[in-house]
Amino acid sequence: MPSYDEMAMRVGQPCRLERCDGNAAGSPYPAILHSISARRVHSGYEQFSLLFHSRQDQPEQQAIHAATFDDGISWEVFLVPVARVAEGYAYEACFNRALG
Repeated sequence: MPSYDEMAMRVGQPCRLERCDGNAAGSPYPAILHSISARRVHSGYEQFSLLFHSRQDQPEQQAIHAATFDDGISWEVFLVPVARVAEGYAYEACFNRALG
């Protein structure tokens, strides 16, 4: 998994989201890594979240998705639909991972 800084450098970049279970009818679909929250470190863990915006009429169900950027870099993230936005839907991936 990339570091927080590597993820932060991709904010604003387009990507494609595709469910990893192979059961998504409309997948893959275009999205943008819209934002990353502040990084918090507590008791040896870092916590932050990513917010993706997609252009869809209906939201995907929460599931593990591959987020693939134009340069071929791909991350697997557990996305949860969290809001309707002007472009379509917003999806959040939350991280709470051990450091070291």
